[in-house]
Amino acid sequence: MAIVAIRNLIHTQMLPVNIDYFKKAMNIIKYSFFHFYRFVFTSLAKRRAIGGFFILVFLLITFRTCPSTILFLKGFSILTGKQASAASSDAIAIRVIPNQEHYGAFTWYGKQGFKGSPQSIIIDGYEAVRDGRTVYVNAANISGANLYSNIYLISYNQNAEPVTIDIFGRILEHWKFNSNIIDVGQCRLDSLKSCLDNSDCGEADYCLSQKSKIIRDVKRLADIVEMKPVFDGYKVQNGFMPKLTSGTYLVGKTLSVWPSWSQTLSEEMGSNNLPIDPINKLGDCGDNRFNSVTCWDENSKEFAGEIPSSLPTDSRVYVYQFIDDDNYTLCADLETDYGNINSFDCL
Repeated sequence: MAIVAIRNLIHTQMLPVNIDYFKKAMNIIKYSFFHFYRFVFTSLAKRRAIGGFFILVFLLITFRTCPSTILFLKGFSILTGKQASAASSDAIAIRVIPNQEHYGAFTWYGKQGFKGSPQSIIIDGYEAVRDGRTVYVNAANISGANLYSNIYLISYNQNAEPVTIDIFGRILEHWKFNSNIIDVGQCRLDSLKSCLDNSDCGEADYCLSQKSKIIRDVKRLADIVEMKPVFDGYKVQNGFMPKLTSGTYLVGKTLSVWPSWSQTLSEEMGSNNLPIDPINKLGDCGDNRFNSVTCWDENSKEFAGEIPSSLPTDSRVYVYQFIDDDNYTLCADLETDYGNINSFDCL
C-alpha cells in the first residue's frame, strides 16, 4: 500500500491509493522528474536482489503553476521473501522553490538565513550547494517561451541507514534536468562532434546544444543579479557610479575579457572577484589588425564593434558602461532568447 499526500502551505490532505494506481500516475510525470523516477526505482529494484526492503518518501513539486504544491510518496515498500521486518523510517525528499530573482545557489542559500557549512558542487551542469544532508540546485525550468529559475532542494533524514545515503548519492549522480530539451548540438571547436552537454566535448571546448546554452544563461543571470548590489553599494558610498576615466581601452566602458575588468573596475569596486562570462570570448573581430582576444586595435585605438549593443557576432562577455553618476549598463550576451529574461541581454 502506498499513501500519496497533496500538501500546500495552508493545508494537508492524505489520500490512500494502491500501488497499481500509483504506477499509472507515474506515467504522467514528464520532463525533469522522468529520469529521476526511473533511476530511483531501478536502484530499489537492484536492492531487491540483495534482500530486505526500503520505504522511500518523495517530496515533489511538479507544477510550475502551483509552486507551493507538494507531492510525496510514503510507505512504498519492496519486500523480499515471505515475510518482512519492520518498515524503515528513512526518507528522501525533494522540493522545488521558485527563484524569481535568479539568485545563484550560494546567494540564495545565504538569503534564507541558513547557518551551516555550504560547499559548491555541480549537478547536471548546474551550480549547486551542499550543506550536510541537503543539496540546493539552481536550475532552469523551460515553459513555452520563458525560462524560470528554480531552487531544487533534495535532502534525507538524520541518522539515515547507509543504503539510504548510498541511494541519495546515486540520485545526485544521475539527476537530469530539462528532459524536455532534447536537441543535440555540436562542440564549438569540433563541429563534427555531436554533444548534449560540455562533457561530450574536449577539455577546452564547450557544447552548443540548447540545454548547455540554458545552463550557461542561468549562470549569467545569477552573476548579473549578484553584481548589481555591488555597483549600487558603490554608488551609495561614493555618490556616483564607477566612471573608468583611465585604465581601460574606452573611457567608461569595459568587457569581462578586457584586462580593465579584472584590474581597473574590480579595484575601483573594492572587489577582487567580479565574475566573468562562462565562455568569456569575443566573436570574430573581422580584421587581423584587431587583437583576437580583446578585439582592440592598439594603433588606431579602435574597438571592433560598439559597446554595449553591437559586439562582434557570437560574443559571450559581460559588459559594463558608465552612463552618468546615477546610471550604468550591466548586461550579458545571452545565448538563448526566452522572452522573460531579455532585460539581462545587451542587445
